[in-house]
Amino acid sequence: MAKTPENPNPRPKADRRRAARAVVAACAVLALAAYLASGFFFVQPDERAVIRRFGRIVEPQADPGLHFAWPWPVGRVDKPRTRQVQRVTVGMDPETRAAIAAGDLIAATRSPGSDFFTGDTNIVKATMVAQYQISAVDQYLIQTAAPDALVALAVQSVMVEALGGYSIDDALTSAKAQIQNYTREHAQQMLDRYACGITLVAVDLESIEPPHAITGAFRDVASAKKDQEKQIDQAKSYANQIIPRAQGRAFELRADAESYRQRRIQEARGDADAFRALHAEYAKSPQVTRTRLLLDTLARIVEQADTYVLPPDAQGPPMKLTIGQSGVN
Repeated sequence: MAKTPENPNPRPKADRRRAARAVVAACAVLALAAYLASGFFFVQPDERAVIRRFGRIVEPQADPGLHFAWPWPVGRVDKPRTRQVQRVTVGMDPETRAAIAAGDLIAATRSPGSDFFTGDTNIVKATMVAQYQISAVDQYLIQTAAPDALVALAVQSVMVEALGGYSIDDALTSAKAQIQNYTREHAQQMLDRYACGITLVAVDLESIEPPHAITGAFRDVASAKKDQEKQIDQAKSYANQIIPRAQGRAFELRADAESYRQRRIQEARGDADAFRALHAEYAKSPQVTRTRLLLDTLARIVEQADTYVLPPDAQGPPMKLTIGQSGVN
């Protein structure tokens, strides 16, 4: 029986094995290179990145630019937008309010969940819009599972407390700004205690109104208050016109009275000085002084009288005499 001849040249099999190993090695290198290359990522200007390795945070807030992190399953990268403003509506949403205003009874029956009590135990329907941004990316990703719900609950709890501190009249008119500021400040304090990495940008009391069934009555009350305020403003305006005028007139009368007082005092002093001088003359020569006083008195009387002289024969017109300093004319 003839024997099968052995392959005299085993070299081609060894070359094929080496070539196969080289291909596998090259593929492995390429796969590793692709795997590592997938770890490069770019952070946009409105983003901040959190880099994790085996679940542990190694970079809590990567700035914008090109970065590297081990790809999955070794590492993980989250890039939330920190400059994006999120909106959360607390209370009655605008759609429900519009439906109630249109007379939708189903919406009205479902709306008590958005009712709030004021300090005087009245019910109001309020809508508050909270806007927030991410301030600490690592806390936002690790500590917060549902940020919108967390912000809504924090704002709603503080809003209930804020509305409970005011009467319904103040809540509907003059206390809106105070309610907004109080809600924002204390809701932010609550979120800071939770360490959720959220900052409230604004809290706006979008609407606050009584229940739809009694809106007309409250509207009449508000209209009456506006009329009252208008009347008060008109009265204040009239007072501001009259009071300065009266004060000016009073100042003028006081000035005239003071001038008259000073004039009378000076006249009285002059009369007193003249009387004392006359008394001194009288003490020296009483008869002469009496005669001079009599003549001065007659002269003053004559100066004020018209004097006529009738002719002796009673014929002709009477002659008028004028007595002056120059004599008789």
